[in-house]
Amino acid sequence: MDAYAVERSPSSNGMLRLVAGLQSALTMDEVERAYLSSVVGVLDADGHGLYRLDPQTLDPVAISTDVTPSFVAKYTEYGRFDDPVMDRARELRRPVDSSRLASSVDWQASAAYSILADEGYYHSLRAPFEIGGQMCGTVTFARCRGARGFNEHDLRLARTISEQTGLALERATRFEATGQRIGVLQDVLDHLPQGIVVSSADGETIFVNSVAASRQPCGSFADMVASHVREAREALWRDNRRIVTANIVEPRSDRQVIAKSVKLTRASDAALTLIYPADSAQPRRLPVWDVLTPREQEIAELVSTGLTTKEIASRAFVSENTVKQHLKRIFAKTDVRNRAELMQRVWAATAQAPAQSATAMARSGQPASPSRARSASSGGSGSTSTVPCPSSSRKPNTSGAVM
Repeated sequence: MDAYAVERSPSSNGMLRLVAGLQSALTMDEVERAYLSSVVGVLDADGHGLYRLDPQTLDPVAISTDVTPSFVAKYTEYGRFDDPVMDRARELRRPVDSSRLASSVDWQASAAYSILADEGYYHSLRAPFEIGGQMCGTVTFARCRGARGFNEHDLRLARTISEQTGLALERATRFEATGQRIGVLQDVLDHLPQGIVVSSADGETIFVNSVAASRQPCGSFADMVASHVREAREALWRDNRRIVTANIVEPRSDRQVIAKSVKLTRASDAALTLIYPADSAQPRRLPVWDVLTPREQEIAELVSTGLTTKEIASRAFVSENTVKQHLKRIFAKTDVRNRAELMQRVWAATAQAPAQSATAMARSGQPASPSRARSASSGGSGSTSTVPCPSSSRKPNTSGAVM
C-alpha cells in the first residue's frame, strides 16, 4: 500500500458514525448536515458532495458540498451537461470513478474535467442513490492531481455510503410529507366552525383547534369543557360508552355549549370532543340537538309525543323504513338505547326550557310572565341535563348529561 493510502486510510469507526448520524436525521437538511460532517472519516477525498436531483429531469434540487461556491456554480451551469462519470454512474446505477471510464481522452476533453481541473481536482467518483426505485441523486468525491486515484475499496465504500444516504433521504422524505399532511389537516380543522379537542386515554391534550382555543370573556371553549372531557374519558374507557354528551353552561355569562365526546376507533387510546355553541334564544333543544340533522330533530320530537312509527311516517311524509333508519342514527348520535330513553331526553330538555327562558329575561330586565315564572320554579329539579361550567362555585353535575 502506498504512503498516501496509509496516511489517509478511513477510520474503522467512521462508517458507524456516518450511519448513526444519518439514521438520527429527520429532515432533508439534517441528512445533508450529517453526511458532510461524517463522510470525511469514511472515504477520504479533497472534495465531498451530496447532490439531490429531480428523478424525472435529473436537474439539481439541492447541493451540499465542502468545495467552493464558484466550483458548484460552474459545474451546475456547465459541467453537469458534459460529465462522463455522471453519465456512466446513471447508466450502470453503481459507483463509477474517472479512472474506469472507457476513454480517458473523452474524460479529459469534457467540461466536467475542465471545471475540476480549474479547482485543482483530477480524480472524480460518483455513486448514485435511489428513493422509491428512482435515481434521485449522487454522493460525489474528488481528489487532487497529486493524490492516488480511487480504487476498488473506495468504490465499495462509496456504494455503502450512497445506499445509507438514500435510505436516510427516503425516511426524511416520508417524514416531511407527513408533516405537510399534518399541517394541511390542522389548517382544515382550524377552519371548522366547531371547537375540537383531542385527548388521550390518560388525560393528555393532544390537539385543540383554533375555535376551541380562542379566548372568550370567561375563558376558552376548551377550558369550559375541561371537566366534561375528564368525565367523558372515564365513561368512554371505564364504562365502554360510545358517545358522551353534555350541555354545559357558564353561569357568569350564560354562555352555553354542547360537548360531544367519542372514542376514536382507529386510535383506541384517544378521544375526540366536538364543541357546538348553543343558541340560548332557542331553549327547547335537546342537549345534543346540534349534532342531529333537522329531519332527525323532527323525528325525535315526534317520538317524544308518543306517536307510533306509522304515525310518524304519516306526519313526516316519509316511509316507515325511513323513520326506522332515522331512529337508528338518532340513537347512535345521542347514545340512547330505545325510544323511552329518547323521550326522557326530549322531555328533560322541554322542562328545562322555561327555566332558561325566565333566567334570560330576568337578566335582560324583562318581566317574566306568570306562566313562565311558574314553569321556571317547577321545571328545574332532577331532570336537567345542563352541566355548569367549571368556573362556577357549584360542583358540576353531569347526571343526565352523560349518556
